[in-house]
Amino acid sequence: MFLIVIGLSACGGGGDSGSTPPSTATNTAPQAALAVLGNVAPAVDTPLRLDASASRDADGDLLTYAWALVQRPAGSQAVLADAASALATLVPDVAGDYRVELMVSDGAGHSTVEPLTLQAGAGNRLVTLNHGTFELLYDCDAHTALRYGYTLAVDTGSAARPTTFTLGDPQLPSGCGQQLSAASYASVSTGWDRGHLVPANHMDASDALIAETFHMTNIVPQRSAFNQGLWADAETIAECHRDLAPVQVAGGVVYDDTANDLFLASHGIRTPDWFWMTLVTTEPGSGATRVIAWLFPNAVGLGALDDYIVSVNTLEGRVGANRVGLSILAADLKLTKPSASWVSPPDCNPG
Repeated sequence: MFLIVIGLSACGGGGDSGSTPPSTATNTAPQAALAVLGNVAPAVDTPLRLDASASRDADGDLLTYAWALVQRPAGSQAVLADAASALATLVPDVAGDYRVELMVSDGAGHSTVEPLTLQAGAGNRLVTLNHGTFELLYDCDAHTALRYGYTLAVDTGSAARPTTFTLGDPQLPSGCGQQLSAASYASVSTGWDRGHLVPANHMDASDALIAETFHMTNIVPQRSAFNQGLWADAETIAECHRDLAPVQVAGGVVYDDTANDLFLASHGIRTPDWFWMTLVTTEPGSGATRVIAWLFPNAVGLGALDDYIVSVNTLEGRVGANRVGLSILAADLKLTKPSASWVSPPDCNPG
């Protein structure tokens, strides 16, 4: 974590030396604190979290935040997401220098942090693992898939779910690293599942295909309650709508906090902090395009599925437009945020 703290004193007024001025409260300017969660030399297309939550005001005033991206490399389209909140996100999309500035205000005095330069580089070795029906964007150095994608057509299979997780994905190129073990994460810390990115149930057309989802390249540490709860609910929506029209599914994980990295020694993988999923399909009859996106923390006690719906535009700000991979989606659809998750057909049997 990289931390900058700057405080500016509020100006006080002078009085007539010949008289006693009335007593007035002195407002102290807030103290701004800017923390970079993660590496200050981030990789292209890797979300970088900027945290101002440690900022303080001696008077107890309510603080407001204003982040600004004051410089970016030529050709970059990067923007700051959540620029008016204590926690902003920058996703560098081109290698080079990015300069950000934070202003914290209490409504009277102001505290300003000088621009901070972040240098984005090429990052780890990324490869595409093509399993025919689905693809994984895989980080050879971090031993994790970062994105997955596939299209669901009418469900025609019901292959049995395997019971064994495996190393040695045959699609891994030479020199590309993988997890150290296929053992359960729960054997290291209770409450964690071997969470699928591409769901087994979406790939049950044959025994061979469903087995490919059990390679550890498709598996990450996931909170059990989340994996078996809201994440499964989102997967079921895709499964049920595939029989109405083809569904384009994409999703992935974001790593932005080291505090929960419990499995580095045992498995050689960090713990994802966020999971995201997008579904794109068409309305039966009209053929109009529909899209929905969710962004979930990898946590317990999450509540309702609808609480995690976001627009694609918001998701791109948090994850990166290149990583989301929906560049051909119309701008108005990217701004759309459904008020509720799609209702599955009453006759759906997601088996």
